[in-house]
Amino acid sequence: MSRVEELHEKLYREGGFTVDNYFHHYAGTGYAVGGVLEARLPLLVLEIDVLDELLQTYRRFCFCQPGYLIGAWLGSNNAMAYVELVQIIQDRDAAINLARSRDQKSIYSFEQKEVILV
Repeated sequence: MSRVEELHEKLYREGGFTVDNYFHHYAGTGYAVGGVLEARLPLLVLEIDVLDELLQTYRRFCFCQPGYLIGAWLGSNNAMAYVELVQIIQDRDAAINLARSRDQKSIYSFEQKEVILV
């Protein structure tokens, strides 16, 4: 099974993932803030080849921009899949302020493993 196939399966099985530009899972701290580059797709459309194309595009950006990762998750009704660049911010207040400035609805806390509404 390829790495992209593993990530595709993880998205369906666990509801999401965050990886670096080598597709290694992020095991660090801080808060993920989106709003830079995002793809919203109906879950039925997110086949392995589509995910692979998105990941390859986003990874090129990550190589040039330290502090960015690739995040993917299922929407609350599991009908939509989101794949986007996320910026890792260590300070909660700074992450919330950045999310608000990007018109984001939430951030993700890696320590608490939960979504925080902003």
